[in-house]
Amino acid sequence: MPMLCALMPILRGAVTFSRFRAEPVGRVPRDSNPWLARGLKLRAFTPIDRKGDVDRSAGFVELEAQDSVEFSPGSFMQGEHLVVSWRVDQLKVSSAQVRAELEAWKTAFELDKGRPPGRVERAEARLAVRQELRNAATPSSRTVDVSWNLKTSSVELWTVSRKLVDEIADAFGKAFDTRLIPQTPPAMAEAIGIPDSSLKPTPELSWVEEQEADDGQA
Repeated sequence: MPMLCALMPILRGAVTFSRFRAEPVGRVPRDSNPWLARGLKLRAFTPIDRKGDVDRSAGFVELEAQDSVEFSPGSFMQGEHLVVSWRVDQLKVSSAQVRAELEAWKTAFELDKGRPPGRVERAEARLAVRQELRNAATPSSRTVDVSWNLKTSSVELWTVSRKLVDEIADAFGKAFDTRLIPQTPPAMAEAIGIPDSSLKPTPELSWVEEQEADDGQA
C-alpha cells in the first residue's frame, strides 16, 4: 500500500493518533462502496454560511481534495482502507476588533447627531459591526486524517484531541451505523474480561519504584 503510506500524516511529522475497532451495528452490504459513499455524504463538510449565525462547521472531505465532497469510490478507497479527512472550519471575530469599530462608530454618531447613541442604537450597531467583521473574516481550517481498514476493522483518527476524537467518532457512528471501540490498554483489557487490579504494578515492581525514589532523594 505505498500510496496509503505516502498520504498518512505520520510522514508529514504527525505521530499521534487514536485507535479504535469498528463494530457495525447493522449488516454491512457485500458491495460496500455505495454504502460508504452514502455515509460520507450524510456527514459531509459544508462551508460556513456567512449570512447565518453559526461560526463552526465540521464534516468529512476527500483526503486528496479537501474542498471536495463528491466521494467517488476512487477518492476514498485505497486497497482495503477507507481514507478521508475530517475538516473543521472556524470563523472568529475578536472582541477587540468589535470594540474598536464600535468606538469609531460612536464617535461618528455623536459628531453627526450631536448626542451620544442610546442603548438600542448601540445594540443595533454592535450587531451590524460584528456581522460586517464576520463577513470579512477568513475562517481557519484544519483537517484530521481518518483511516478505516475494512478487513481488520481497525480505525485510526490522526489526532489525540478529546473534543475532535469524540466528534469524529460520533459522526462515524451515525454515518456508518457503527460503534467505535477505543483500543487503549484499559479498554482492551475490559473487553476480554481482565480486571483493573491486574493492570496495576506488582508489589515487586512497586518496591523497585519506591527504592529508586528513595535513592534519588538520598
